[in-house]
Amino acid sequence: MGRKQRDRIRPTPKWSLFLPYGLVILGLLIFLLFAKGLSVFIGTRFFYSIPLLGGIARSLELVEFVNLFLFSVLGMGVGLSVQLLPHPKNDRISKSILTILIPILFLSGCFFQYQIWLSDVRQDMGLNPIEVRTVTNQWLQQTVKKSGVWGFYHYTTRYSLLPTNPDRLQASIKGSDRVNELFSRIFSTTPNAMGNFLSFCVWVLRLFYFSLAILAAWHHFQDGLNSETHPAWLRKIGSRSSQGLPK
Repeated sequence: MGRKQRDRIRPTPKWSLFLPYGLVILGLLIFLLFAKGLSVFIGTRFFYSIPLLGGIARSLELVEFVNLFLFSVLGMGVGLSVQLLPHPKNDRISKSILTILIPILFLSGCFFQYQIWLSDVRQDMGLNPIEVRTVTNQWLQQTVKKSGVWGFYHYTTRYSLLPTNPDRLQASIKGSDRVNELFSRIFSTTPNAMGNFLSFCVWVLRLFYFSLAILAAWHHFQDGLNSETHPAWLRKIGSRSSQGLPK
C-alpha cells in the first residue's frame, strides 16, 4: 500500500461510533416526553376536571399509573438500541443511560402539570408570564413555603384543587382544612397532624409509582437486551460500529 493511499484512509473518530446510538436515544426521549405531556394534558383537562371524582383522581395521581406503559417503552427502546453501540461498552453505557432517563421521564409529569397550571392562571387573571410566576410563587410560599416547580410538587401533596385566582386559592385552603378537620375527629388527632399524614401518604404513593416505573423499565430493558429479533438495520449499524473500534 502506497503512502498516498495510506494517507487517504483516515481512522474513524471514536465519537462517530456512538452517534447512531445517541440519535436513537434522543429521538426516543423526545417521543416519550411528548407522549408524557399529552397524557398529562388529557388527564388535567378531562379527568381531573370532573367534579369531586377529579379531585380524588388528582390526589391519587392516576395519570402516573397509566404512564407506566411509557416506561416499558423506554426500557425496551434502550435495550433494543444496544445493537448500535460498540460491543465492548454497550451493556454498561445502556444501563447508565437508562438510570438517568427514568427519573427524567418520571419527574417531567410534574413539570408539565406546572406549565399547564401557569397557563390557566394567566388566562384566568389576564397576566403576563412574569406576573404569573410572581403571583403563583407568592401562593406557593403562602401555603407550602416553597416556590417554583418544587413548590408546586409539594403543594399537590396537600391540596387537590389548583387555584387560578385568589378566591380559588382560599377555597382550596378551606377545603383542605375541612378534610383535615374531619379526619382528625375520626382518628382523634389534630388537623395539622392529619394534614401532614395525608401529605406523607401522597409521597409514599409517588414512591410506589416510581418503583413501578423502575421495575417496568428494567424488566423491558432486559427483554430488549436479550431479544433475538432486533431489526436488521440495528444489527447492520451495530456491526459497523464494532468494526470501527481499534483492535
